[in-house]
Amino acid sequence: MGAWLWSSWDSSQAARNSLSRKPRKPAPISAAGSAVDMLVRQFAQPLAFLRELVQNSLDAGSNTVEVKVTYAEEDGLACLQVADSGEGMDREIIDKGLTRLFASSKENDLTKIGKFGIGFVSVFALQPQAVVVDTGRNGEFWRLVFHPDRSFDRIRRDQPCEGTSVSVYHRIAAKKFPALLSDCRETLEY
Repeated sequence: MGAWLWSSWDSSQAARNSLSRKPRKPAPISAAGSAVDMLVRQFAQPLAFLRELVQNSLDAGSNTVEVKVTYAEEDGLACLQVADSGEGMDREIIDKGLTRLFASSKENDLTKIGKFGIGFVSVFALQPQAVVVDTGRNGEFWRLVFHPDRSFDRIRRDQPCEGTSVSVYHRIAAKKFPALLSDCRETLEY
């Protein structure tokens, strides 16, 4: 299969573990869970998360943003990845910003695009099998693995990484991948 921008497949063990683990018992629907569901549904176009992640990259001060879309036929998984060389995140930013709704450090900064603290939640509109975030800042390096139920594992990385990389793993039939690739390009060009 082809790839857009570059063609390597991140066979991240963390993502594979997420895909093969037993689903957790569903938690009772809470007000917060219901709010997340409503926010996810507000992204009418499931691929809008690509624009949200690019905006986050620019807000993080990245000079370049790389987007790659690949497909692994043996797994039936597309990987949509947005990577930047911006400021990255430490544990405090992860805990108080990324994984908390409506928490944004950009709300009073007129030079930033995002302001509402809901952009990242858009990755769940595609109903991914896993979302893997690799990031680092201030000597801390983290991998977060979000599961289909939106729970996540935070793992300290042994190896440093620069900026932030978000990989969204989506199960799709091989014959539908060319259309996904085209839709990704159209979404980003918009």
